[in-house]
Amino acid sequence: MEDLIKVYTSDTHFINAKRGTKILDIIGELGYKSELKPLGAILNNRLVGLYSKLHTDCTIKLLNYQSKAGADIYRRSLALLLFEAAAQLYPEAKLVIGQSLQNGYYFDFFYRENITEEILQKIKSRMNELIEKDIAIKKIWLTIDEAKSLFLAAGQSEKFKLISRKIAQDIYVVHIDKYFDIHYGATVPSTSYVDIFDLNLYDTGLVLQFPAMSDPQKVPEPKAQPKLFSTYREAKKWDKIIGVSNIAELNELSLSRSISHVIKLAEGLHEKKIAQIADEIKNRERSNIVLISGPSSSGKTTFAKRLGIQLAINGLKTITISMDNYFVEREKTPKHDDGTYDFESPDAIDIGLINEHLERIMNYQPIEIPFFSFKTGSRIKERGRLIQPEKGDVIIMEGIHALNDIMSSRIPQDRKYRIYISALTQLSIDDHNRIFTSDTRFIRRIVRDRLFRGYSAAQTIAQWDSVRRGEEKYIFPNQEKADVMFNSALIYEHAVLKAFAEKFLLEVSPEQEEYQEAQRLLNFLNMFVLVLPEEVPHNSLLREFIGDSSFSYKN
Repeated sequence: MEDLIKVYTSDTHFINAKRGTKILDIIGELGYKSELKPLGAILNNRLVGLYSKLHTDCTIKLLNYQSKAGADIYRRSLALLLFEAAAQLYPEAKLVIGQSLQNGYYFDFFYRENITEEILQKIKSRMNELIEKDIAIKKIWLTIDEAKSLFLAAGQSEKFKLISRKIAQDIYVVHIDKYFDIHYGATVPSTSYVDIFDLNLYDTGLVLQFPAMSDPQKVPEPKAQPKLFSTYREAKKWDKIIGVSNIAELNELSLSRSISHVIKLAEGLHEKKIAQIADEIKNRERSNIVLISGPSSSGKTTFAKRLGIQLAINGLKTITISMDNYFVEREKTPKHDDGTYDFESPDAIDIGLINEHLERIMNYQPIEIPFFSFKTGSRIKERGRLIQPEKGDVIIMEGIHALNDIMSSRIPQDRKYRIYISALTQLSIDDHNRIFTSDTRFIRRIVRDRLFRGYSAAQTIAQWDSVRRGEEKYIFPNQEKADVMFNSALIYEHAVLKAFAEKFLLEVSPEQEEYQEAQRLLNFLNMFVLVLPEEVPHNSLLREFIGDSSFSYKN
């Protein structure tokens, strides 16, 4: 009798499979019905590739491109394919992964000549040839010494330095043909799985574009994002000033005790940028209503407080208003299709009252700013705040929808100054692997929610997909309306957040659905050398999330 195991696809349905079978070999028996290719799987609440073998009774959920984890697998695999194609054609060139842009990733292309349309098309054609050949994407074990020799010979010193700090004796490496990389997450089984993409020239590099999650069969038309790209470029320049571009370099500075200098530089650059914004507001005399927007955990509240200080230095009196106090009563809050509350929707805000108050402020009339209790889901009248604006006052309103025109439709455009904030880290894992921009905010939120809002890491993880959908739908489309963008990312912050986040993520048990995402974040944080929170200045934006700030965050 064969050695069989049970593979569950639900609480009640299972198939029998031979022990050691690859997931890839039993997809047809698992009842997978989507027209989209499966790209990976959740195996006992762990994210794995389809090449994974099954050794014991288990539960499996197959993933395609319309899941975040499935899309990440696709994008990671497609980037590997790009590196392989570029290395085959231009072995002397250096391709360095950058930020998220135009529904894809931006790459710098360093070569003896600037990248041209001809070079771009050659790389694209080679990628399509490799897809047609259906080359296996393999995951193999190497000893740390073998991996170090491999990456050193390939001129990838940043990978060499990163794995040199590992305690483990072995490491997973992934490769397509002759291109090798550290295995940072599941990949597709072969190149034929990543056949929908596009390449476009952008600035001095190129953008690798992905399919849209809403329509995985095609790549959307690229949209111009000049302000966002300019902010990324500024962050790159800052990183050069600080002298850190990847995790290995940050770790070396942490271990050499130079991290205090890095922190001072990073915080000083923040302060200088805030002061420049305050100067611009001062010089635009009619723009007395400052609107600050940005996605969750981008640091809007602390930025507003620090901007207020810089404006005071410029001789301007400020009144700060949080849009969070204008939420509608809980019973009026819009809902998702599944019946859960959609707190990210603009309709969750009392748009009429905000416009009325801004109009009164503009005419120097008194208003009573409401106080909204998230605990009760209603306003507490006794805790409202009466303000009397005076001529020359600058009103700062911060909230995720502040750049949405409907929130300030009664205010003339020349009276508004718009600021968009996000945490656009330019720190990379290495030259070929980026840090997800949203992960910086995600980890901030996990720490803050656990420390100050009574939410476990599992609860925050469970809510995050909904938050991200709301950002994509309601916030990101408005970012290019900003007069200025502020990058709230701090080059050193992951090394500090690690001190809090690791403990909170370890509280997520293997039985919980959120376990695989918690493990992904733990693996990411494990790359950093810890930096003690005591190093962080008390007026730092990071203090909004880890506590002990010199600012008060009471409404």
